Amino acid sequence: MIVSLVAFLVYSVNLRGDPRYDGFAAVPTAVSIVHDGNLTLDEYRDVPGFAEHYSISTDDDGRLVGFFPWAVALVAVPAVVAADVAHAVGIGPGADGAVAAMARWFAVLQNLTAAAATALAVGGAYVLVRRRRPAAGGRYVAVATFAFAFGTSVWSTAAVMLWQHGPSLAATTWGLVALSRALDAGGPAGATAAGRAFVRAGALFLAAYTFRPTNALVLLGAAVVVAVVARRGLARFAAGAALVAVPWCSVTYAAYGRLLQPYGAASRLGVHDEFAEALAANLISPGRGLFVFTPLALLSVIGAARLVRSRGRDPLMWLAAIVVPVHWVAVSMFGQWYGGKSYGPRFFTDVLPLLFLLAITVGGDGELTRASLRRPAVAGFALLLAAGVVVHAEGALVLSSGCWSSHPQPIEADPSHVWSWSDALVTKGVRDLVHDPVGAVRGVCRGE
Repeated sequence: MIVSLVAFLVYSVNLRGDPRYDGFAAVPTAVSIVHDGNLTLDEYRDVPGFAEHYSISTDDDGRLVGFFPWAVALVAVPAVVAADVAHAVGIGPGADGAVAAMARWFAVLQNLTAAAATALAVGGAYVLVRRRRPAAGGRYVAVATFAFAFGTSVWSTAAVMLWQHGPSLAATTWGLVALSRALDAGGPAGATAAGRAFVRAGALFLAAYTFRPTNALVLLGAAVVVAVVARRGLARFAAGAALVAVPWCSVTYAAYGRLLQPYGAASRLGVHDEFAEALAANLISPGRGLFVFTPLALLSVIGAARLVRSRGRDPLMWLAAIVVPVHWVAVSMFGQWYGGKSYGPRFFTDVLPLLFLLAITVGGDGELTRASLRRPAVAGFALLLAAGVVVHAEGALVLSSGCWSSHPQPIEADPSHVWSWSDALVTKGVRDLVHDPVGAVRGVCRGE
């Protein structure tokens, strides 16, 4: 798809994302899958710093395995195969060599995989807006897709580093496309197409859960939607989910001795002493606030308010309007509610397709016919979009923005730093560019 290809090319401009964070084990695990047919990482035990990394854990038999969802490694398999093929013709060290060296090629494999998965999500967003707004013009579709791709954490978080978020976004976005097709199909011919679409939706939403456990909310919500408005499709939806769940649970049990990885345990959630602060910070703080970093999310609020006021009957809209606030509460219940060493509202990244679904109900289709209303509305949208693009360009391209979470001290030591306006993360990149443009782009932390 051309839209995904364009997004991938743009995202690939930055291949310098730091590979040492949550996605650290994804490429090594993908290498083990391709070369050895397992998830264990003992072959890298002697690589300096590997076994001690926080993303590496040991199973009951003392073998090294990844702590974060292993399913993300599946997305890195094509990059591993490509690296091995390139090595066979004399280009690069190969995937195993890249991991063993922990150098430039390791980061490239991670970053290309993240860019590809995220670009796939952008393609899904394009299809989604065309399906949901069929009467909207091509310009509206293009601008909406651009806003999703570059005015949100899709760019500054998912596309720059192999977290769980890129694969999660791709599965959720295409799951929404499949569910939309299933619910919209009609007539005898449509019944067959709907059945297949329900299967795809179930498989994609379950896959989203394997990539990111908080996606259990959208999986459950989608199942409820199907049960309420298309009960005959529930068996097919469940069958699609089972197509992913059975092999995933089987592999997880073989590797970890349990059906679910410890990372996905619900016990990691709870009402802690900072819960109220977390709720507020995740929306409006200058370090993690959704509406500060992604002003276009305000359109999602307008879309949800319209839905409630009009008592609309669009099941996908209700899915989005209910899951997003529940997700907000859930991520605020994490002990590490501030998202660790990251940029902006990372924990909201996974529900951006749902926020997008709500936002695209605003505007288009000749909604504002009077020029006196249309011009201010267009100007306001342009301002929100420009602000979002600038802010997320900071996170994606000005690498020193990443220093904020660790300098002058780690964010874990003082989570309240997310409220600092004098050292606001949302302006960190701009301030660093003024001080030292070259160092800012290269990721030099001031004070080092």
